[in-house]
Amino acid sequence: MVARRPLLISHRTHMGTMPENTLAGIDEAIADGVDGIEIDVRALADGTVVLMHDATLERTVGDPRPLGALRLGELRGMRVRDPQGRVGLQPVPTLAEALARIGAPVVPVIDLCERGLAAGVAREVAEAGCAGRCRLTGPDAEELLAVRARLPGARATLSVPLEAGAAGLHEALARARARRLDGVNPDHRLLDAALLAAARASGLEVTTWTVNDRSRMARLVSLGVDSITTDLPLITAGISQ
Repeated sequence: MVARRPLLISHRTHMGTMPENTLAGIDEAIADGVDGIEIDVRALADGTVVLMHDATLERTVGDPRPLGALRLGELRGMRVRDPQGRVGLQPVPTLAEALARIGAPVVPVIDLCERGLAAGVAREVAEAGCAGRCRLTGPDAEELLAVRARLPGARATLSVPLEAGAAGLHEALARARARRLDGVNPDHRLLDAALLAAARASGLEVTTWTVNDRSRMARLVSLGVDSITTDLPLITAGISQ
């Protein structure tokens, strides 16, 4: 029996080959035929939700200030570095701009990187008309629930980092089940067949990140995960189509 192919998700807008969390990365991911695009979101001082993984701009922009201290007008003059040197410096997009670029049927996977985003994220997703294909993820169950409550049809999975260990992953499964989330989204190194079976028994999806090794990806496909997030989606060519 051939394993069902999981959804293939581009991590931080193709960050393996493009500047992370940028419109250029979104365009590249779509051109490469991914099923979904993961974007990280945080809020500015004026409440605007933008794409950024870190709490400060130091790593990606070269400015040490915290993102939450800036307003959109200030951010507009800043540029995300291009580590691969392919497309040059890129602007920091708003969530609204990103969702406008991620057209159907591509799935927007929104990683909630901090608390207090529920109203802003829900508003932008609703205005973009993509709640029914949107997926939410993050480590905070209450924040996920707050957004999902405003977005009928959106699905929410609880992220689990590697440092949580096996015990933390089983705790996350119990929390997701108790809070009626749709699934768990652990670091791929925490996953095995027993965990998949436990999740399925609880009616939970299992998505995973960030998988850049072809053999590991093939193993996860055989286990039957629901989606795989990767920096390099094209390495999956030929795996259980």
